[in-house]
Amino acid sequence: MPNGIPTSAHTSPHEMSPLIGDSSFQLSSRLTKPKPAGTAITCNSTIRLLHARTGKYLSSYFDAVPDSQEQEVHLNGDKAIGDTHDNWVVLCEPNTKHGYSYKWDYIQNGFKHFEYNLPFHRERIQWVLNHNNIYWRPSTVIRLFHPNSNKYLTFNNIDITSKACRQCYKRKQKQITATEQLIRGDQQRFQVKRQTRVPIECASNELLSMRWQTANRLIRVGDYVVWRNASRVPCDAAGSFRVHQNFEMDTRFGKVLEVYTESAMIYVEEYMERTNIYSKTARHYTSTLWKATHALSISAVHGPLVVVAVQTDARALLHHRIWVKAILEEQLDGTMQGVQR
Repeated sequence: MPNGIPTSAHTSPHEMSPLIGDSSFQLSSRLTKPKPAGTAITCNSTIRLLHARTGKYLSSYFDAVPDSQEQEVHLNGDKAIGDTHDNWVVLCEPNTKHGYSYKWDYIQNGFKHFEYNLPFHRERIQWVLNHNNIYWRPSTVIRLFHPNSNKYLTFNNIDITSKACRQCYKRKQKQITATEQLIRGDQQRFQVKRQTRVPIECASNELLSMRWQTANRLIRVGDYVVWRNASRVPCDAAGSFRVHQNFEMDTRFGKVLEVYTESAMIYVEEYMERTNIYSKTARHYTSTLWKATHALSISAVHGPLVVVAVQTDARALLHHRIWVKAILEEQLDGTMQGVQR
């Protein structure tokens, strides 16, 4: 548990770009200008978690859930404007694995793949391990501490009953609550299992921090689309996805090669995301040498996207690679300006 008031690094919905609060942030919620998108989030920072489709923050107050009598966790605010009950402190667990550091006793100088100064590299990797727990990384196990109530976000695996929420009961949904102590082990431990930089909307009137700019027509050959693997519709984050350490997302991007109207299927060549991966205005993609292709249902993709050709370098031209830029449009920008004031 943090001692006193936690650090006041705060996170906005713009792709986890931290905002910094003033010295009285816990009482005033006053914020300064945001840091650039993609700025690393340090452990022990105070963040807010925005629900992209409603513009509300994950929040908690002192109300008890009828079923478990634990502290209720709910959504709060409107259009990304909330209060200090939306604050959560990221408490990181040690993350000490790094490459082959556990194999030092089996590595000797002179091996074909390890011709280096062993003591120097052992010291170098130990330095990395010592600084490994400064930032919240995809592989970091975290706990979320609620400073206003001194409790922790927890998942107790209890069904929501009809007494608490009739629709939740019909959908067989589970409780998520806040508890006082760390006596339940894994129930307070969370880890990133999916990375999505731009949500895919299910309907045109949804409130999102940003969205893909699309053309108002049917998909045809030569268009570009996005989709999610193992999902029947593009906005559904279904299926099991491992966390990629090389910045690859669960949202895929590709060019339509064929359209089969009779069966409502398309044939797509997948592109790879390359540069400007944290940009709030566009995403850059390129074709690949291996040209992976997928047969997808038209209902499982989102598009056609508004795409601009990008001038390629000599190396890309040599391998016949195509670079394109998919345009994004921000939805909550005006609202966030109000928050920052």
